[in-house]
Amino acid sequence: MTDLIREFHGPNAGYVLELYDRYRQDPHSVDVDTRAFFDHWQPPIEIEASIGSQLLNQQIDLDKIVAVANLVQSIRTYGHLAA
Repeated sequence: MTDLIREFHGPNAGYVLELYDRYRQDPHSVDVDTRAFFDHWQPPIEIEASIGSQLLNQQIDLDKIVAVANLVQSIRTYGHLAA
């Protein structure tokens, strides 16, 4: 995990892992430069295992997601009135 964090900081590490997952499913789903990078790089095994277990243990509350999306849309629509 520390190797990945050292190479990619913050949310970039998650983005790289997402791209790597897309690359593993279909190498042509990422651009040529990214494909060349992933040909020679792979995340440490413990990262993939820990992310998988976190996703299995995580429960998604759809009501909260919809509420946040509605709040964001309201701020976009009516936010200028508060200014």
